[in-house]
Amino acid sequence: MRSAPRTAILAWATVLVPAVSGVHADTFLLKDGTEVAGTVTYESDDVIHVDTSTGLVIIDLRDVRRRVVSPPTAEPLDPAKQERIDKAVYEYTRQLRAIKRTYLDRPRDSKYEGAFAKGRKRVLAMNDPLAIDPLTRLLSDGDERCRVLLVEALDRFDDDQATMNLVVVALLDPAESVRLKAAEALLKRNDPRVVSDLRSALQSDEDFVVRNAAVALGILRAREAAPDLIHLLSYERKVSYTVPREALLTTIQGNYIAGYRAKVARGVAQVEPIIGVIGSGSAISSAPITVRLTQTVYRTEVQEALIAITGQNFGFSHDKWLQWLAQNPPPKNP
Repeated sequence: MRSAPRTAILAWATVLVPAVSGVHADTFLLKDGTEVAGTVTYESDDVIHVDTSTGLVIIDLRDVRRRVVSPPTAEPLDPAKQERIDKAVYEYTRQLRAIKRTYLDRPRDSKYEGAFAKGRKRVLAMNDPLAIDPLTRLLSDGDERCRVLLVEALDRFDDDQATMNLVVVALLDPAESVRLKAAEALLKRNDPRVVSDLRSALQSDEDFVVRNAAVALGILRAREAAPDLIHLLSYERKVSYTVPREALLTTIQGNYIAGYRAKVARGVAQVEPIIGVIGSGSAISSAPITVRLTQTVYRTEVQEALIAITGQNFGFSHDKWLQWLAQNPPPKNP
C-alpha cells in the first residue's frame, strides 16, 4: 500500500496530523495517567519495549489504556517535484470543477440522469492518487449522489489518504446510505488502523459519531471492538420539561378521588369529582412547573453491531454480554 500524507479530508471535517521529527514514534496512554512516547523495539502478547528519550521503557500491555500510532515522517520534496505535484493537483481541481458544474450539480430529475452518468464516468476515470485531494474537497460539498460518487472514487485507490477519507465519511457523512457505502469499502482493506480509528471514535462525546462508529465496526466484524461496544449499549441522560400546574393538580386529584357525583337541575346535568382541588387562577396553580427526569437511552446500532460481530443476541443486557465475552475473549493483538 502506497503511503500518502494524511492531510485535510472533507469540507465538513478536518484531520490535523502533528508534525513528527526524527523517527516514527508511538504514544502509549497508561491507565494511571502516564504517557510514554518513543520507538517500539519489541512487542509480544504481554509486553512492549519502547525506546524513549530517557531510555528503554518496558510496558505491560494490561496497563495500556490506549495506543496512538504516529504517522512516519514525510520525506521533504525537492522544489521541482513539488511544483509538478502542485500543477497536477491544480489541473485535477480545474477538471473536477468543470465536471461538477456541467454534469453533477443537476436537479434529481429523470431528464438529467444521463448527464450525471456522464459526469460519474469522467470522475471514475481519474486514477492518479494526486486526484484524491481534489475529489474529496469538491465532491464532499455536493449532494448525496455526489458523496456516494466520492466513496466510489476513493474505493478505487489503495492509498492511505483514500483509506483515511473513507473512515471520515463512514463516521461523519449526514446520509446513512453514504456512511454505509464507505464502511463497506473499508471492509475490503486489510488495514488495522481502520478499526483502531473507529474504536477511538467510540469515545466521542457526540452520540451521532458513536452510533456511526458502531455501525462501521459491525460491518467490519471487528471482534476486538466487542468490549468497547458492550459498555456503550445504553447511557443515561437528564431531561427536563415544563407543564402547567393545572395539569399536575388534575393528575394529583385523579389519584385521590373516590368517585363522581351528579348535580341535576331542570334541563342541566353536571358531573364533578367528590373531592375538589385548588382552582385555576390561584397563586398555587398559576405558575408552570419544571419536571426533571433521568432517561435511559438504548443504542440499537451498538446492539446490532454486537450481533453482527459475535453472532449472539443478548439484547441490551450488559451483564449477559459481559458474561459471554468472559467465556469468549477477543484475540489479544488483532
